[in-house]
Amino acid sequence: MIASNLAFATDASFLIIPELPDSEEKEWLEEIYALGSNGNASSRFITIRDRVRGRLPNFQFSSYKQVLFIGNGFPWGIAVPECPTTHMFTFPDFGRSVVEGLYAASHPESGARTSLLIHPGEVPGSEIETIADCLKRNRTLLRVQAGQAATTRNVRMLVETVPFDVIVISTHAGDVSGSRITYEFTDSEGIARRLIIDEAVGFEYDLRSDKVMVETFNRFHELDGIDWTNSVAKENLYIGTAITSWVAMGIVGRSKYRVASEDIPRVIGSMGLRMHDRVWMPALHGFAPGCTPIVFNNACSSWHRLSATFMFAGARAYVGALFPVIESEAQEVGTSFFQKEINTSFSKALWTSQNRTYQGQDRRPYAMVGLPFGSIQPNTIDPIAYLSNYYSQAISDCNHSAENTTSHELRDNFLRYKDFLVKDAETFRSIFARN
Repeated sequence: MIASNLAFATDASFLIIPELPDSEEKEWLEEIYALGSNGNASSRFITIRDRVRGRLPNFQFSSYKQVLFIGNGFPWGIAVPECPTTHMFTFPDFGRSVVEGLYAASHPESGARTSLLIHPGEVPGSEIETIADCLKRNRTLLRVQAGQAATTRNVRMLVETVPFDVIVISTHAGDVSGSRITYEFTDSEGIARRLIIDEAVGFEYDLRSDKVMVETFNRFHELDGIDWTNSVAKENLYIGTAITSWVAMGIVGRSKYRVASEDIPRVIGSMGLRMHDRVWMPALHGFAPGCTPIVFNNACSSWHRLSATFMFAGARAYVGALFPVIESEAQEVGTSFFQKEINTSFSKALWTSQNRTYQGQDRRPYAMVGLPFGSIQPNTIDPIAYLSNYYSQAISDCNHSAENTTSHELRDNFLRYKDFLVKDAETFRSIFARN
């Protein structure tokens, strides 16, 4: 319904294509992720691309200016290199993503006021400097977190609390190692259960509480001997309250039901970004109020999971790599996108940048999520005044929320954000007072 209404409202054609079965979609995405191993990625990519094209109807895509694919998360656009393509995800919040994208596209004056460029120093010869010059000429305020300043805590807090219209990430990415843990417990219905999960763990030091913050990424592997990804076998598996019972135990409570654990080299879907101090596994619920950024994540395999994570948080568009890219092509695509294609719709800018970089080659590692209407327009708003007002209001809001909640956990979180914003506002004002 939302997709058809969107097509009608934008005077677009509307075509329904058969949905990929869930198991096949996961298998194909895993094949794309694995293009970074065993070499010969380009020829293997062509094989996958042609297979995907075979699932599309015999349609003249080249007769259209651009194509938007709406689905569960598969990058159908890889099979249509003849025109610009982008994607939107039906889950978990397609309607909100559409509204936010339309709002951002209809308010171009708020599309490039501020930018956050993240460069932990993991990638030599990064494109960050060139992109910074392009955005500076666009009168966009620059915030560069480079080297030691690009820690997991600094980056996460900036992304979550300060409004940036453009976010660029230049680092390495990939699923991280972890543990395969077996739990044996009785669920709330009195049924004995054996649940195996894959777990990745991230750490972050919090200055305010002098505590180490722990974040976990869990992937269900097996329940009562049935592979969680086997949709056919799961049809005869009674799940009941097995998962909700395990979740309700909490991290500490469930530890006494742990009966086995082994190290594994990769937790599928964990997708971490290498910061200066350690790996950051983004688990974002939202950006700063009034912020719908374009996120250009120029890291290997950064499409997987992170595209959905950033879009759910409220990004208007997300660009990431489907499989590993070498440093020179990452720099060339990123530079072209921001240097030569400003004022161009994001989908066309990415399509043109990949054509320019790869010319006659079939290699197309980058894909986009987001409506095909957005672009980076010349900034006409005073970004210093905008951010100064924002800091004052956000600090006041955090303080008010902390004083009016009865939850100790929420109060601590509000005060944590407030403390960060106070210190960051001081840094911001000291920098621009000198300039």
